[in-house]
Amino acid sequence: MTILEKAVSTMQQLPIEKQQEALNFIEFLVFKLGDRQLDAANLDELCDRAAKVPEGVEIIHDNRSYVLVTHEEWESLTETAELMKVPNLLAQVQSARQEYQNGEVLTMEQMFG
Repeated sequence: MTILEKAVSTMQQLPIEKQQEALNFIEFLVFKLGDRQLDAANLDELCDRAAKVPEGVEIIHDNRSYVLVTHEEWESLTETAELMKVPNLLAQVQSARQEYQNGEVLTMEQMFG
């Protein structure tokens, strides 16, 4: 699979609103990274580093900062962001933990009959 095929495959898995952002980033990577041309070996090196570092690889170009992360890390970050939108989620989790510690639990039969 070529680099372009990998990029297209990955982009197809992104939500539509993130595809243009990804395309802009790929265009940036294809044309140049700093003062050097980006070739397959450079991209492979960046991808390997991104796979090893959960917080991603920071790339700075023309006073703009980009972060390259694995698809799995991106999904995790997106899911966390979505969960954080739920009003009072942390309070609900804390309440559930307290109920559990107080023995306020239901059996599977009580829950599902």
